[in-house]
Amino acid sequence: MTPGGVGPDDPDSLRASAWERTLLWRWRHPMVFVIGYCVAVCVAAGALLGTFFVPAVYGTRGAPPLVEYLWIPGVLFGGIFGLLLGVVLGAFARDMNAHLADELHRHPSRLLAARRALQRGELTDDAEANRIAATWARQVRRIPHPPRLFRCIFLGMAGLDALCFVFAVGDDRVAGMVLFGWGVLFFSVMGTVGVAAATRSRRRAERVAALQAADDWCSRAGERLPGTTPAGPAVLDPHEASNGAYPSLKEWS
Repeated sequence: MTPGGVGPDDPDSLRASAWERTLLWRWRHPMVFVIGYCVAVCVAAGALLGTFFVPAVYGTRGAPPLVEYLWIPGVLFGGIFGLLLGVVLGAFARDMNAHLADELHRHPSRLLAARRALQRGELTDDAEANRIAATWARQVRRIPHPPRLFRCIFLGMAGLDALCFVFAVGDDRVAGMVLFGWGVLFFSVMGTVGVAAATRSRRRAERVAALQAADDWCSRAGERLPGTTPAGPAVLDPHEASNGAYPSLKEWS
């Protein structure tokens, strides 16, 4: 078994290897992956909007000329916008993963173990993997995540699309039903399942960061506290503890 937990003795090694090789490729080429992802999503969105938006608004009568070719500028604009967005986000992702370059070449399985630690919200047996997981967890904690605000935004967009869907049904516009019905489904799922999943993931990351901080403190305390011996626990100095030298239980939880 490798340090990352994927090896020939693992019954799911073939499936895990295929998926985790993709993750390693993403970490090694963050710019390429982010640009490709953004361009693909924006091109698809531009094509869908160009195909359905104008028929949804105008219906079959009174539509502007050449409306059937509106998907072409939608694809072009989506591609340009996706490229610019991908360059910005890709540079950000590359800077975030810069400190992992050495591990990616020497111990890629350690990064996979760190990712599993974040997913499970618990530390592994590899101290270095725990350190990487804690670094990622601190990066996650720095990203603003107000769940109530996100939920209100997504559900508000779902309500607006639901209103437009009702109008489309009243005017018998099939394109409008498809476009706004998809919007209702998408924003409803994002406002409920998506926000809840992001909140749970953030809590697991906070737990990993707290556990790693506690583990680091215990290691340092065992080295420097008087009365610490391999055979027994350390004798904590109450004066030093009262001065904030030790983390509180609230910081650990």
